[in-house]
Amino acid sequence: MTFSHDGSTLGSAGGDSTARIWNVATGRERTEITGHTGGVYGISFSADDSLVATGGWDRVVRIWDSASGKPLGTLEGHTSDVWAVEFAPSGHLLASVGEDRDVRLWDAQKLKEIPTLVGHTGTIYAMAFSKEGLLATAGRDGTTRLWKIDQ
Repeated sequence: MTFSHDGSTLGSAGGDSTARIWNVATGRERTEITGHTGGVYGISFSADDSLVATGGWDRVVRIWDSASGKPLGTLEGHTSDVWAVEFAPSGHLLASVGEDRDVRLWDAQKLKEIPTLVGHTGTIYAMAFSKEGLLATAGRDGTTRLWKIDQ
């Protein structure tokens, strides 16, 4: 789950191949996002809350319009489940991690992969960007890694 940056919206990902966008004030579902072919494990809003990225069992990262749920692009490259997705504070860079032990970086505007970060020796389950351009990743190998990222 993740909150939008303005706090008015909540995004949830689920094992039913669906992500949902919720209005926090009313508790009502605003948008249902479908298109993954298996469980959705990760969800993230862009810095301006206009985009949502999802990733999951089908090894694909998808980008959606957060208001309508309309698909905007598909990012392929992972060789196993995607466990987390996260937009950088700039909103132009997206990172995804998962069972294949790679940190994949994507240009979210051009829908293009940029160099992959390698170093973990086990599944990567979580990550977070700092405003200063650091990306922290943590996984099954018992390590947390810090990466300096040009946003």
